[in-house]
Amino acid sequence: MRVVCSPSTVLLPLLATLLVACSGPEEVPPAEPTAVGRAAYERQLELESGARLTADGLAQLAQQASEAIEARMDRLAAELSGDDDWRETFVELRGQHPEDGAGVLELYRREVTRAAEFAAAHDLLTLPPDDLEVVEAANPIIRRSFPLALYLDGKLGVTTSATAEPDSGYLANHCYVCVPPLAVHEAYPGHHVSFWQMERTAPPRGMGPVSPEERPLNMFFLEGWALYSELLMLEQGYYAGHPEEELGAWRSLLHRALRARVDPLLHSGELDVEEAVELYRRELLMTEDAARTEVRRHLDLPTNTATYFVGLLQILELRE
Repeated sequence: MRVVCSPSTVLLPLLATLLVACSGPEEVPPAEPTAVGRAAYERQLELESGARLTADGLAQLAQQASEAIEARMDRLAAELSGDDDWRETFVELRGQHPEDGAGVLELYRREVTRAAEFAAAHDLLTLPPDDLEVVEAANPIIRRSFPLALYLDGKLGVTTSATAEPDSGYLANHCYVCVPPLAVHEAYPGHHVSFWQMERTAPPRGMGPVSPEERPLNMFFLEGWALYSELLMLEQGYYAGHPEEELGAWRSLLHRALRARVDPLLHSGELDVEEAVELYRRELLMTEDAARTEVRRHLDLPTNTATYFVGLLQILELRE
């Protein structure tokens, strides 16, 4: 596998300032993005990940992973409710969430602290000395592209509504079993830890050429690590004794597998926008707004939503 230097890490401090900016009225909507086509998608996928995957090959891998994850989720659902269809069980769990945006932010703060304490207690890795700040994502561009939460340069921005106005229906996306794996992914031992580690081990500026091993990791490794963190916490027993939270954690992994299935199919023309929206609604029980935000991100950033799943596979290969 080859590591590709990505300019995204250079832009993180600037993007962090935009995270909470532009909290006024919605701006004029941008032009609708479109699919890039199968050939362009496959070229970009290989260039950025180093993986020689066709669009169909990636979709098939993601489908196989989804089926294995769902089988496990169905077994958990049977333990919880006696119903072997996890979606039936999750419908009830999704209805349990904070009452407003302030409650959502407080929930994220609690879960970030909990994840940090578990990682420290189990000596999983060295943790950053500074606490992670949890804020509301006010920027409409951020809200459109990141329907749940986004880590940027020491801040965790949480999207509590798809629009500038509060939306009580949107809070179901931040249900009590949905947030724990997100806190793991974005904070401990996910992005907050990995970016800090990268920063502290980077060579000083002006100290000669930077070797490929010292360059900032590309998005496949950044997001792959964060998704690997979710799997690692599952393996370490983070949700032991809480099968409802474990169900939420596996749904988070299913979410990334579905992204890796939708992304190549959407850009190769095998799915249209409405079909992709319906897949998110049916397969993950997402709200309409959240599903449309997911699909817009696919079109805005080809291959980006596949980075989680492909990067996880690459890290698991390294671990093996």
